[in-house]
Amino acid sequence: MTMARPALDPELRELLADMPLISQLNPEVLAHLRQLPSTPIESLLEHWQVDRREVTVPAGDGAQIRLAVLSPAHTDRTTAAPCVYWIHGGGMVMGDRFSQIDIPLEWLDQFGATVVSVDYRLAPEATGTTLVDDCYQGLLWTAEHAAELGIDPARIIVAGASAGGGLAAGLTLLARDLGTPAIAAQMLICPMLDHRNTTT
Repeated sequence: MTMARPALDPELRELLADMPLISQLNPEVLAHLRQLPSTPIESLLEHWQVDRREVTVPAGDGAQIRLAVLSPAHTDRTTAAPCVYWIHGGGMVMGDRFSQIDIPLEWLDQFGATVVSVDYRLAPEATGTTLVDDCYQGLLWTAEHAAELGIDPARIIVAGASAGGGLAAGLTLLARDLGTPAIAAQMLICPMLDHRNTTT
């Protein structure tokens, strides 16, 4: 028995109607969308008390993966903080380490968590398991530098929205299968888990 799809919220239906490019995604449209400027990180962070650090880590093939490390400013660094390892959304074809960063910043503010956000390579240029492998290399670096970052390696949470949620699920399975690093929990927000998009 096939379940009927639930109705969309009227406000969401209106929002989607204003986004015709998404339903007509092709290489030309994607190139256009990628040219649209993202919100500058400085304006995103101006309402938060955050220390920011940028690092790069090598991928397995030598490519450089950028990570943004965001920590609560003016906190007691004698206690190791929880860590939210953030994976952005964007259909796996667009976005960067600052996309949807307001979501984990709420947790930084509420729980004193350090947020590490990964800039994985994007499809269709990156293929196969490249995206999840990039996320894994960033996670390994985070766990290996836990003491330096002031985070508790036993309290690393992997989180992501949409495509980032799908990558977070894949990353958690990969870390489980490889036996490291330990992940305390995962937070999957409307995760992109099934490429067929046929389930309720």
